[in-house]
Amino acid sequence: MNEEQRDRTDADRGRRGPRPLLVPALVQAICQRWALPEPLAVADLGGSSSLNLRLDLPGRAPLVARVYRRHVTPRRLRALQRARGALVAAGLPCNLPCPTGKGRPWAALEVPAGPLLAELEPYVPHDGVMHTLPRMEQGLSLLGRMHQVWCAEAGGRAAAGEGALYANHIPAQRALAATARGVFRLRGGRRWRDEPGWRGWPPGEAIARDALALAEGLEAARRARPAAPAAAPQRVHGDFWDNNVLFEGDRLVHVADLEFMGWRARGEDLALTLWFWICDHPPAPGRATEAGTLAELRRLLAAYDAGADPPLSLEERRALPLAIARQPLWSIGGWVARLDDEQQARAHAAGTAGELRLALGILRDHRRWEQALLD
Repeated sequence: MNEEQRDRTDADRGRRGPRPLLVPALVQAICQRWALPEPLAVADLGGSSSLNLRLDLPGRAPLVARVYRRHVTPRRLRALQRARGALVAAGLPCNLPCPTGKGRPWAALEVPAGPLLAELEPYVPHDGVMHTLPRMEQGLSLLGRMHQVWCAEAGGRAAAGEGALYANHIPAQRALAATARGVFRLRGGRRWRDEPGWRGWPPGEAIARDALALAEGLEAARRARPAAPAAAPQRVHGDFWDNNVLFEGDRLVHVADLEFMGWRARGEDLALTLWFWICDHPPAPGRATEAGTLAELRRLLAAYDAGADPPLSLEERRALPLAIARQPLWSIGGWVARLDDEQQARAHAAGTAGELRLALGILRDHRRWEQALLD
């Protein structure tokens, strides 16, 4: 088995590409391209979309090398660096890439599977991530500011590379069709003619049933809504959560990982972050506990509005509960439908089971949630 075959998170029959492996030859190639001395230590910092390496170097501050999966093109990487550059120019906590020895903003590293794009940036010391309510408030205020900067910088028009091929997002208009593809696989359907079906996996039917009920309910609610002007699409972060928002003490010091960056309404970006918060702090049965969750969401929306200009409109707030409830469907209609490895796709589906039930509860009460977020 070669290095490419060991990765279980590839998708679309290898189109996504495996996450690069930390091997000595790769580190040597990075050091050569950036004219770096041999590192004293190298650590894999994690991340699902790329290989992120902390390089501890003699006589200088640590650096982070990021090596992308095969599907990331120069056009996409230019868009990511352009987005980060706009944040830096506005004084927000993000990093510009370090130029290679030849003055270029990235390098193409030759590996057995073909060239992979890599970039280098300073390592930002930190001791925490965005998991507490006070940190969420600080983070969402910054997200509002980021959206403002990106909207002005992009001028309301998507540039080349703004869309991500693989991301934690499914548009409302395509959620039902995408979910149906994931459900087809969960129920034993084959994406490819030579792929065995999933028959005999007991949890699959219950997950498929909940996913389809959620997708159909969301589509019915979407169609029942009065016609209203659609929020303007713009550049968004795509994964504003957890270790992508770094803190040192109580101070937000760095926004990282724009690899899911996309082009859509800012409320979609906000809904993802709020969904992750709800999953980490789910409302227990009972109105009193749910009221606490809604009060937290109102605090977070107030924090976002404090950083955004303009603040969220009434229509954007009304759209949030359905956008939040839609979030588990990118697991089913995106990753479950597209991951190449059957066991990895099953594990992803199994991890979504509880989230689907939580989202169905939000869908049932979405009118009350809408009113609560307007108060």
